[in-house]
Amino acid sequence: MQTNHKVLSTVIDITQLLCKNSCTYDEAYKILNMVTAEFKQQQENLEYATYDDYFAGTKTDDVSNKVIAPLNHAGGY
Repeated sequence: MQTNHKVLSTVIDITQLLCKNSCTYDEAYKILNMVTAEFKQQQENLEYATYDDYFAGTKTDDVSNKVIAPLNHAGGY
């Protein structure tokens, strides 16, 4: 049950952040797509040790239950 609470609470936090930043629905979808693509890439980078492993579909690790790595601001952002 704790996981369900964490997920719902995080969804609420995200929607509040989007609202606070005056994001439109189009912008919100763009943001969610970018975040989803980033998480997918992070996961692939951690689960496949080499390009050969990736192309062969041979995972060397399963990070499904590991905490994500946050993004950081760069430059003037």
